[in-house]
Amino acid sequence: MNYSSVFDGEHTKSSASNSTFLTQSFAATEIPRRQVKRPREYISIHKRRELFRNAQYCCEYSDPKTGTKCTSKYQLQVDHIQAWSLGGSNNIGNLRVLCRAHNSLAAKQAGLSLGK
Repeated sequence: MNYSSVFDGEHTKSSASNSTFLTQSFAATEIPRRQVKRPREYISIHKRRELFRNAQYCCEYSDPKTGTKCTSKYQLQVDHIQAWSLGGSNNIGNLRVLCRAHNSLAAKQAGLSLGK
């Protein structure tokens, strides 16, 4: 098969075998396309300050088995209760303060990767 006609723009005049090549090569695939990400919204400093103040500047994680609250004040992060990537919002009701270790644990439990 001569593929040069495909790249010369003469594929409309070519034989049926060339048109079969085109439909087979450039047809839709069964591989699902990657979903388009929502642009990340900025969490304002006022909202962050309110979250930290309400959490008394410590991690809000509670162990589900014992009910013990983590009181770490090291590497605090704002976490989405319902993940942003899964449709969560930046409303105060969907945000909490977690230490880095518990934020990573929550992401892992939700099935999210911590890629870089």
